[in-house]
Amino acid sequence: MKTTKLKKYIYDKYISNTEIWNIGFVNLDIQNILEADTLNTIWMKHSYNDRWFADPFILSTTPEQIILLVEEYYLPLKKGRISRLIIDRKKYRLLSCDVVLELASHLSFPAIFRIGQEIYIYPENSNIGKLLLYKYFEESNKAEMVSELINEPLTDAIITTFFNKFYVLSTKKPIQNKNILNIYSSNKIDGVYSMDHTFVFEDNCARNGGELFYINDKHIRPAQDCNGKYGKGLVLQEVLFKDNKFSFKELKRFYPTSRKWNTGMHTMNVYNGIIAIDGRRYYAPRIRYMLLKLRKVISILRSGISDKR
Repeated sequence: MKTTKLKKYIYDKYISNTEIWNIGFVNLDIQNILEADTLNTIWMKHSYNDRWFADPFILSTTPEQIILLVEEYYLPLKKGRISRLIIDRKKYRLLSCDVVLELASHLSFPAIFRIGQEIYIYPENSNIGKLLLYKYFEESNKAEMVSELINEPLTDAIITTFFNKFYVLSTKKPIQNKNILNIYSSNKIDGVYSMDHTFVFEDNCARNGGELFYINDKHIRPAQDCNGKYGKGLVLQEVLFKDNKFSFKELKRFYPTSRKWNTGMHTMNVYNGIIAIDGRRYYAPRIRYMLLKLRKVISILRSGISDKR
């Protein structure tokens, strides 16, 4: 391997795109989350080293298991796909991982919408510039496309209903991590959505971080703190709806406190008493730290030699 190729390999593997994600479960009653200072989290255990997991949406629970739909980022293909995880509820160990939906493009954020016994998902697929709705079949673990909702590159979209009308809340490329939340509306879930209005935040916390949930007489929207970095932390906002317009009031912010998963968190979902989040860390933090220190030393030495000349 030539020196330049070796340098690029080391840079890519240990310094550049080296962050990975995992799924965690918050040991807290959801009713108390707004009073909590930190999210005491139990992290999922698994033996894979060729993939990572993020964007947990809770499909169902039993006394023994937690079943999620997630983004499974498969490293050999360098893209995400939607997979179902079955997790031991007592030991928080991954029991099985099965692909639900895989396309040529990157997929993530498999948001769930339930109507009676029917389950719909609408994963992020901003690389193709469209938001598509799928019907999910639990028995076969398959997803079948139903309709195209919005012909725009939406990022981490969430569908919600107010007064018998359907709304999509989402940021979109190229300013997906900024402060503008776009709100679209339709009279039916699988209809064509049109732009309704926008909401502008004071800082970069417009991007969704999970489905809306309801506690203490409040609708709560998890959002991402993207100030300075994508998915730096979670922002919980009260959702207000008046005169057919949305507004949002910030209630709480959470940032990583785990010693291991300590560089970011960007998804929170609540269902059947379970709170699922994700966490980010560097692939090999110690090696990365040493390489960065070495690079700094080399830079100082080179600068000194240059000054002497």
